[in-house]
Amino acid sequence: MNNPPSTRTSMRPSLAGRFTPRSMQTSAVIFVLVFVGLNVAGLRPYVSFFTATWQDTGALQYRDAFFAIAYAIAYLLAVLAAPILLITSGLHALWNRISPNDDSS
Repeated sequence: MNNPPSTRTSMRPSLAGRFTPRSMQTSAVIFVLVFVGLNVAGLRPYVSFFTATWQDTGALQYRDAFFAIAYAIAYLLAVLAAPILLITSGLHALWNRISPNDDSS
């Protein structure tokens, strides 16, 4: 027996409280802190394969590749995702401030 549509949609998790300006700002700060931490830890030289200057280190090649991928992902999150999240949180906060409350319905 099929469930009516109202019960099927009620089983979806609610995303309403997850995309608040504060949560987006927190995510952006975490992305930047992870990138800074990896940079301070010295993982930047591991991305040298992007410039075709890969140094063969023998047995540690898989570890080096893991460090390079981790650094590259952290870099992309800090440079691309963090500013987008900050701009979005600012626009969301501004919209919440200037939009009228719709409590009459």
